Amino acid sequence: MKKTIKIILFHITAVALLVTACGQAAPAQPSTPVMTSSAANPTSAPVEAAAQANGTAAPSSNRNKYLVRLMKGVKSWNAWRRDNKDIIPDLSGGDWLQKLDLSRVNFSRVLLVGTNLHSTTLIKADLRFADLSNADLTNADLTSANMLKTKLAGAKYNSATKWPAGFDPAAAGATLVP
Repeated sequence: MKKTIKIILFHITAVALLVTACGQAAPAQPSTPVMTSSAANPTSAPVEAAAQANGTAAPSSNRNKYLVRLMKGVKSWNAWRRDNKDIIPDLSGGDWLQKLDLSRVNFSRVLLVGTNLHSTTLIKADLRFADLSNADLTNADLTSANMLKTKLAGAKYNSATKWPAGFDPAAAGATLVP
C-alpha cells in the first residue's frame, strides 16, 4: 500500500512537471553538456513567473527537460545517463525531488545545489562527484549510497537522515540541524 502511494505521488509529480514543461514554447536548442541557469534562458520566464506567484522556485526550461526525463523512472534515467556520460544535468534548487523514491538512481556528476531532498529515498544511489551543496537532506535515506567525492558544503541533515556505513557527513561539510 505504501509503495503504491509513493508511485501515485511520483506520477502526479511527473504529470505536473510535464504540464509545466509543455506549457512553454521553448525553441529547440542543441544539447549542451552543462545546463545553463534560468537567468540565461529567457524561455523559462513563464514558468518562473507562475512559480513566483505561488511562492515556489521553478525549474528552468533546461532543467524541465531533465526533470521530465527523470520522472519517466529511475531505470530510464539511468539508461540515459549511461549513454550521455558527458552531460552534467543541473537539477539544482526547488522542491520537486522531495519525498520521492530514487533508490539506485545515477546522480553521478549531477548538480543538486540547494535542492530539497527532504525525506527522499536514495538507497544505493550513485552520488559520486555530485554537488549537493546547500541541499536539504533532512530525513533522507542514503543507505549504501556511493558518495565518493560528493560535495556537501552547507547541506543540512538531521538525526533521522540515514547515511552509508562509516560516512561522516560533518567531515564532508554538511550541517546537523535539530
